[in-house]
Amino acid sequence: MNRPTIFSKFKALLAGSTPGENAVVAPVVAAPGETVSPAAPAAPAAAAPLDTTDSRIPRSSVSRVERIRSLVREIETQAGGTTGGKDALEEARRIETIYLPKLVYSYFDIGEEHRVEVFRATGRSASFMLNDRLDTLIAQLLVISQGFARGRIDAFSINLGFIDKRFGSTDSPFDDQ
Repeated sequence: MNRPTIFSKFKALLAGSTPGENAVVAPVVAAPGETVSPAAPAAPAAAAPLDTTDSRIPRSSVSRVERIRSLVREIETQAGGTTGGKDALEEARRIETIYLPKLVYSYFDIGEEHRVEVFRATGRSASFMLNDRLDTLIAQLLVISQGFARGRIDAFSINLGFIDKRFGSTDSPFDDQ
């Protein structure tokens, strides 16, 4: 005979049945007409703002952190004149407000006296690995930025084509593309 575990008891309690019954946890009502599963993942919370003057940030990482912030400002400017790219803009902002601080704070959490253990385990220093991941974030922001630039280049090309067709000019560098 199967004995109920603490988890099955808790699940049954939430569902309003006894542990012996095949209880299912009922959905949580979020608003009239809407339901939300209790297991739905929460949105990632923004980490505390990152201060680049913090002496715990390796010197080699400071310029990377500043580059990430600069790229996000550039992407916000690029996105300002468009209606598309909302998801890309949100991802850029998540990189700056969530992923970047969490990455750097997790580096801080190791503690200077224990970072040698990272080297022993991986053959690479913790600061090297931090910089490698910061470079990954920079690369992703560059992809997002290039996507916005491509959209503007496409719009420019379309406008050139319109003028060429409307007024007869055929000297467009975009004709071959």
